[in-house]
Amino acid sequence: GPYNATYNSRMAPRAVATPAGATGGCLFVVVSGHGEDARANCAEFCPTSHHFSVNGAQERVADFSLAGTQWGCAQQVAAGAVPNEYGTWFFGRNGWCNGRDVTPQSWDVSDELLPPGGTNVLRYRSLLRGEEYDGVSDVDGAAELLMSSYLVFYASGAA
Repeated sequence: GPYNATYNSRMAPRAVATPAGATGGCLFVVVSGHGEDARANCAEFCPTSHHFSVNGAQERVADFSLAGTQWGCAQQVAAGAVPNEYGTWFFGRNGWCNGRDVTPQSWDVSDELLPPGGTNVLRYRSLLRGEEYDGVSDVDGAAELLMSSYLVFYASGAA
């Protein structure tokens, strides 16, 4: 959604029950920033970090510190970024580069999950250079973060 001063307040904690038979789980996240505003050139070219926790335990961080750097995407050509596109293809972007997949982040959170039937609390917040973003982007095409997160449960299978 729009990346502005109300972004984090719109990201309410989520309650997720551990299903019967679950023996573990992971947090799976995909994040990318697009568009821009005049305040901090967010969200395509600003370096954001995305902080996730399950039940208040260890914070997991997806960090896009290469965003806005002179050669951030040029340095990722070997990983799939497409070189020599028109415009600003070589600048680092917030979680993506032209032609390259948006790389998912995944963390094992098995030790933080409550037993089956328990209600887990998933929390998320985004920071710009270590602080809450105070931008004013409400206009279509302006700063926007696209974020999907999943708390995935699994069970040990018996053969």
